[in-house]
Amino acid sequence: MYAEQEEEKSSYYDTLHVPYIAGLSEQLAKDLKVINVGVTFQRGRTVFDSICKLKPSSHRDDKKNLIYCLGCKCCDQIYLGETQQFFNSRKYQHEYAIKCKQSTNGLAQHLKKNKKHMIDWENRVFLDFEPHWRKRKIKEAIFIDCLNPGNTISPNILMNLEKGIEIASCWKEFNPQIKKLLSKKIPRENPTEKENSNLQNESTRAVHL
Repeated sequence: MYAEQEEEKSSYYDTLHVPYIAGLSEQLAKDLKVINVGVTFQRGRTVFDSICKLKPSSHRDDKKNLIYCLGCKCCDQIYLGETQQFFNSRKYQHEYAIKCKQSTNGLAQHLKKNKKHMIDWENRVFLDFEPHWRKRKIKEAIFIDCLNPGNTISPNILMNLEKGIEIASCWKEFNPQIKKLLSKKIPRENPTEKENSNLQNESTRAVHL
């Protein structure tokens, strides 16, 4: 049977590749066979194919293996963290820790001490991407040490409770360069102060007018 099919194919001068259409394709193959043209049928592109190949737009927080920065809406303190999870999942963990007032979570402790303060989730910043867990922790520690070079965490700078993984002291030599890079990514003026500043400027202009 296979030999017969091979012999039949070899007798064609050419082969036409077309989408299969029920009721039409069979007749087309029959008509072309008379002039020694073979037909092979291919699955045509459908509306379903087109729709399914459209990728849904990804959310900004659908990213993982990150070093991230969170600010406070009412003061200049920031929190630097790292996660191998999608940021949405890490955010949920932070929110749960805040709700439970966990003593091991820097954000929770900041809000516990400052009752009217709020975490600025909307303006979170992703500082870097690093899939390797140890390198990611080292980068986090380098960023923290750059902003807080002392041996202990300064409560006026960071909401973190600790400085992260221990790193070599030689990294301090690069603190000025790293701090310069971070200053371009991390907004130091919090939204509330900015809004108050704008309102004050408008009031001043109104008085002068």
